[in-house]
Amino acid sequence: MDNTQRTGLLLLFAVLIGYYFLTAPSQEEIARQQFVQDSLAQVKVLDEKGLTTQTTPPPTITKSDSVAYSQMQGNHGPWAAAMVGGSQEAVLENELVKITFDSKGGKIKKALMKNHSKITEDENHVETKGPLYLMEDEKNRYEYLIPTKSHGNISTEDLNFIPQVNGNSVI
Repeated sequence: MDNTQRTGLLLLFAVLIGYYFLTAPSQEEIARQQFVQDSLAQVKVLDEKGLTTQTTPPPTITKSDSVAYSQMQGNHGPWAAAMVGGSQEAVLENELVKITFDSKGGKIKKALMKNHSKITEDENHVETKGPLYLMEDEKNRYEYLIPTKSHGNISTEDLNFIPQVNGNSVI
């Protein structure tokens, strides 16, 4: 082993030791972690003994529609009128696909592919055939943020649109 190899190994060990000391948790972090673990252990013991207390949520206070609308108008300005209303569905359909639009957010709620099917397999390896829906998962979120000067960003997901089905299109 020559001097360059020894120097390289020495530097490598120095880097590893330095990394170990730099990333080690501080005493405060260790104490906090121990506190959390102790609290979880106490809750587990109380659950096993059946001594946990059930807290009741505070009563909800309902506002009249006019108060809620005035607060919404203060928060969202001219966009408040578009945020009032319920969700309606509009459906476009032909021999290949059935698309369902939601007026809340103006987005596609689901799309059914008529000539295709989805095959799922359970834990017993039994395959079942079902309809193939696209975009039906709640994680599919499509929205635009509209920047405004006085009311921050307005999300199109909060706006209510009025769908008008005209033949093979939704306006």
